[in-house]
Order: sequence, then C-alpha cells, then structure tokens
Amino acid sequence: MVNEGRNGRDIQIWGRPWLRAHDNPYISPTPPMGLATFSVSFVINHDTQAWRDDILQQIFNNEDAQ
Repeated sequence: MVNEGRNGRDIQIWGRPWLRAHDNPYISPTPPMGLATFSVSFVINHDTQAWRDDILQQIFNNEDAQ
C-alpha cells in the first residue's frame, strides 16, 4: 500500500500521493470528519510495523485498503 518504507508521519493520508497504484496513488474517498489532516502513521501499528486493518476497513474503500 504505502509507496516507501517511511514511518508515515510526514505524509498526509488525503491529498498526497502515497499508494503504490501507478494509475492513482491518492486515497479515493473523502476523509471522514475530523481526519482530513491525519498522517499515514495513523494507520500503522508501530509496534508490529503492520497496517491497522481495523482502521483501514473503516475509512478507506476496498480498492485503497488493498
């Protein structure tokens, strides 16, 4: 999903190209209220270095979550 192996703190979820998809590296849905300025680090479990699937499924569409 993420384009580079960073911690995600400097990359906003919405409005920045960070997905691996070459045709559209942007998150598609409109951000839920209150999350517009959240960074990619919000959807990363920093203890396990894995995606927080519970959050991905709630705020992204299926295509972006994959």
